[in-house]
Amino acid sequence: MGIHEQSTCFDEKELAAMIVAYDRTCSSLQPSGLTPTVREMIGTWIIAAAKHGERDPEVLHQKALSLWASKMQPAYLQRGSHTPPGLTL
Repeated sequence: MGIHEQSTCFDEKELAAMIVAYDRTCSSLQPSGLTPTVREMIGTWIIAAAKHGERDPEVLHQKALSLWASKMQPAYLQRGSHTPPGLTL
């Protein structure tokens, strides 16, 4: 028996909230920090939060920023930097 991923459909309002969150998150990062991989990760995190019921674009944005900082910051702290590159404070 195989494992099947449950498909999720979003309506126009939900998609709009995710787009706003994605755009805000990308705008919060410096262009040098926005590699295609980072953009994909941001989108994946926002979609995952939306699949779990979050619909507020500001909350989606904050969750994506928090995840980005927690995933990226440790590597940069090892190099002696206190702020991950790309993050606008």
